[in-house]
Amino acid sequence: MSSPSSILGTVSHIYTYPLKGANGQKLARTSLTPFASIPNDRCLALLRAETIRANKWMEEKSTKENADIVLQTGEGKDPQHHSNKHLFHQLITDPQLGKYECVLTEEDFSNTERKKNNNEDGNINTSRRRQLSIIEAKTKTVVARCLNLDDEKERLVIETFFAERLETANTQNGIPKLVFADGISFANVGGKVKEHVLHIITKSTAREVYESIKVSSDSSNSDSSLEEFMMRFRANIIVDDTTSGGDPWKEFDWCGKKVRIGDVVLNINEPTIRCPSTRVVANNRGEVDEVIQPDVQIRTHFPDVEGSIFGREKIKLSDKGSYFGLYASCIKGGSIRIGDALTFV
Repeated sequence: MSSPSSILGTVSHIYTYPLKGANGQKLARTSLTPFASIPNDRCLALLRAETIRANKWMEEKSTKENADIVLQTGEGKDPQHHSNKHLFHQLITDPQLGKYECVLTEEDFSNTERKKNNNEDGNINTSRRRQLSIIEAKTKTVVARCLNLDDEKERLVIETFFAERLETANTQNGIPKLVFADGISFANVGGKVKEHVLHIITKSTAREVYESIKVSSDSSNSDSSLEEFMMRFRANIIVDDTTSGGDPWKEFDWCGKKVRIGDVVLNINEPTIRCPSTRVVANNRGEVDEVIQPDVQIRTHFPDVEGSIFGREKIKLSDKGSYFGLYASCIKGGSIRIGDALTFV
C-alpha cells in the first residue's frame, strides 16, 4: 500500500460526456480498457445539416468509414488532432448545449420486445439497446428521449429537439444528424479506435486559476463556484490533490510518467492546450451566461510554465494558447471509483 507521502491525490469526480458539446454524466465508478476513455465519452455527435446536404456524408459510406475519415489527422496537424470538428455542433458554436445533460444507458429488451425480435430460426434476439435521455440541467427533468439509438425514428426525436434550440442550427438546411460508430469518440483529440485519451485536472490548479480570475475584472465569474468553474474544462477525472500537499501546476511534472488509480495504470502524455469551448460559462442552476473570453484571461493568470507537447522540446505553454490539465492514455485496464488514490507506478 502507498504511504501518505507518495499519494498525489484522490479521485473526487468522474465524468463521461456522451454527446459532444453537452454536459456530462457524473459517475461514482467506472471501468477502463487499454487505450480507451471513460465508456461512452463523446460517443455521439450532432452532424451539421449543411454537411449532410453538401456531402451526403451519411449516405455514401458506413458510419465507421465516415468516422475514420472525419477523425483523420489533418496535414500539418499534431498526432491524433483532427481538423474536422467544424462539421459538428459544438459548445463554442452552440452554447445552448450547455443547458442540457445527456445520460446514456444500456438495457436488455423487455420480454415483450424480445418476442417481437425473434430471429428467423426461432431463437430470441437478446441484443441490448442504448437509450439517450436529454435532461434540462436547470430543472433536472427529461425533455427528450431516444429509446433505441439503432432506431432512426427514435434518433429523430433528439435531432428535432436540438434543431429547434441550437444557435447555429438552420432548419432551412434540414436538421442535425445524430451520429455514432462503434469504438469511436468524437473528441477533438484521440477519437479513433485505440487512440482515446482521458482528460485530467487537479483541484489545486483549478482553485489557483479560479481565485485569480474571481478577483479580476471579469465579472462573469463572480457568481460561479469552484465546481462550476471546473465544469468548463470538461475533465473525465478530477484529482483532489489539496489534502496531499499538491501545489498548483505541479501536475505538469507528471508528463511522461505512469500513474495508478485503483486497478488502472495511465500514461500521462502531455499538457492540455485548451479549446475555445472554455469560453462558455455554465452553472449548477443549468444557466448559460453569454460567451466570454476566459481563454485570454486565463492565460494572463497562468504562470510561465514550460511543458512538452507530443514529446517535443519543452516550450513556454502560454505561447501555444491557454492550457489547463493533462491528457492521459490507459495502458492497463480495470476499475476506478471516487476516493481512489493516485500514485506514481
